Amino acid sequence: MDCLLLIIWSVSPLQGVGLSVHGRFRVATEKTLFAMPETAIGLFPDVGGGHFLPRLQGKLGLFLALTGFRLKGRDVQRAGVASHFVDSQKVNISHIRAWGESSSYGKTNADSVQCGPANGMLSAESGPILAQCSASDPHTTIIALEKDLVDLKTPSIEDVSGLLKFYEKQSSVESDKPFILEQHMDAINRLFEANSIEEICENLKQDGSAFAQKQFETLSKMSPTSLKLTFRQLWAGAGMSLQDVLIMEYRLSQACMRGQDFYEGVRAVLIDKDQSPKWSPSTLEGVTESFLDDCFKPLGERDLKF
Repeated sequence: MDCLLLIIWSVSPLQGVGLSVHGRFRVATEKTLFAMPETAIGLFPDVGGGHFLPRLQGKLGLFLALTGFRLKGRDVQRAGVASHFVDSQKVNISHIRAWGESSSYGKTNADSVQCGPANGMLSAESGPILAQCSASDPHTTIIALEKDLVDLKTPSIEDVSGLLKFYEKQSSVESDKPFILEQHMDAINRLFEANSIEEICENLKQDGSAFAQKQFETLSKMSPTSLKLTFRQLWAGAGMSLQDVLIMEYRLSQACMRGQDFYEGVRAVLIDKDQSPKWSPSTLEGVTESFLDDCFKPLGERDLKF
């Protein structure tokens, strides 16, 4: 997917993640919200989660997969989920002229850049543009970025990368804020470095910190089956290609369809919204290794094929 570019505009759970996270270029804005909340509904982080999550820094991917922790704005990029960050607001007109005069893509007529009041459409006579629009229009920069990408004369990886870097340099929203998990990364790497989900839970219980206690309470609410499936999924996926991970995850999806927790999780979280799922089994000990082995077994003729 070297030429795939996705702009993650707002909320991006589940399928939204799968459509965006595997591309070379993944652009977040301050409105982007990322989460993998599947263990709360009796599922697992699918859509290729077994491939990209274990490739994030340290044990961050495992932490996000098990807890469903939410990342917003620049933190999506800082975590490595997005490759670039671009403000969703207006970019200064002087930057338009600077880009147009120095760019190899052709000179920009900055005065021709417009934002139509009726439909928000942008236009320019030639070359890449940055929108000269009201800052009250939250789509301004992203619409301009999309148009500039489409207008590239030679849309190579280098061209796209250069354009994104230019936009990124003009983006200042949340730039002074540290990564939301920065002060906890050492603890995450230490506490989630384990050979089983049971060991992680024991680490959290024994640690004694407020952060560890909060994560233990979070995991205690999740489907035990989902936690064990997810732990093994990411462990296996760390050494697999994306294609093989998707095949594995299809097998896991079929196993979840045969079970009870996914239906119960959807009921409790999305339908009745009582937030009180009755998991079966209700404990980690009740989820046996033989059951997990069956979930990961090939499906023969029913296996996903590419």
